[in-house]
Amino acid sequence: MALFVDGLSVPDTGAASPANPLDLLLAHTANSTEFHQRHQSFGVECASCHGAELAFSTVPPMAQCLSCHGSYEDLAETTADQIPNPHHSHMGEVTCTDCHSEHQEPRLSCNQCHVFEMVVP
Repeated sequence: MALFVDGLSVPDTGAASPANPLDLLLAHTANSTEFHQRHQSFGVECASCHGAELAFSTVPPMAQCLSCHGSYEDLAETTADQIPNPHHSHMGEVTCTDCHSEHQEPRLSCNQCHVFEMVVP
């Protein structure tokens, strides 16, 4: 079961919940996904994506992702060795958060119609 804090799903660990929902979300990030840990290892902090106000209830816009990761075409080049190339899709430029997520399990949006064996960071 998950709890929802400002629109984000946070796993319910069964432990007593902190009084402040933000504390619950911050506690969750300590045990977050590989995706989150990878960003942290490069010194990317929450405010880098969510803004100075730490608007956790908003998903960072795709432009925010591309400001660090380059253009969508650059991403397609980076993943050109993958079959199929997740960044070169018949769906066009799929929003980054359709597959990648800091606070939930990542998912391959292609698998809504297809069945591809692919690990999404």
